[in-house]
Amino acid sequence: MPSTTGGSSPLDQVQRNLQQCLERKDASGALAQLQKAKMILLQQNALVPSEDASPSQLKMTRSVLEVGALLSIRMKDSDSFVRYYSQLQPFYEFPGLQSAPSPKRSQITGLYLLLLLSNGDYAGFHTLLESLIVSEGIKGGKSVEEDQYIRYPVELERSLMEGSYDQVWRKTSGRDVPGEEFALFSEVSSHPSNPVQYD
Repeated sequence: MPSTTGGSSPLDQVQRNLQQCLERKDASGALAQLQKAKMILLQQNALVPSEDASPSQLKMTRSVLEVGALLSIRMKDSDSFVRYYSQLQPFYEFPGLQSAPSPKRSQITGLYLLLLLSNGDYAGFHTLLESLIVSEGIKGGKSVEEDQYIRYPVELERSLMEGSYDQVWRKTSGRDVPGEEFALFSEVSSHPSNPVQYD
């Protein structure tokens, strides 16, 4: 259980170590710390959101899973990224976390859209995009295309459908790329009809 004495819990320490590894771009160290964090969360039965969990524990679990998703992209492990993405969805939709939405949700969703696009899964791409538009409409939020992380794969897909491969190349190799992880999908510009190949 998390510490209630005001001291640092084991998970707090692991999360700090994990953040330090990420800042140093130490992927293997970050992966080791991530596994430790997941083991602690597993022992606490916290890898699935529950009404019994405190909001702080739910947010910490969500944060750990988000780090796992982003680390998977950096390591070009698409299968791992998909698993983390799936694990995160219950946390993103959990009623107890709606008052504290994650600032990384749109980034991870944009990366998942980009993965669908790079794998040629246009049906999955449009299904997810439509669900985002419906969800934003219900919540009265801003337009999906106003979000830089969602707009990027949407504009990329539009350029691919129009056959504007010069625009695709500019979007994937220039200032339009909204983050380091998105740049890892630049292979799409070279072979727009082929899925990205991972090591």
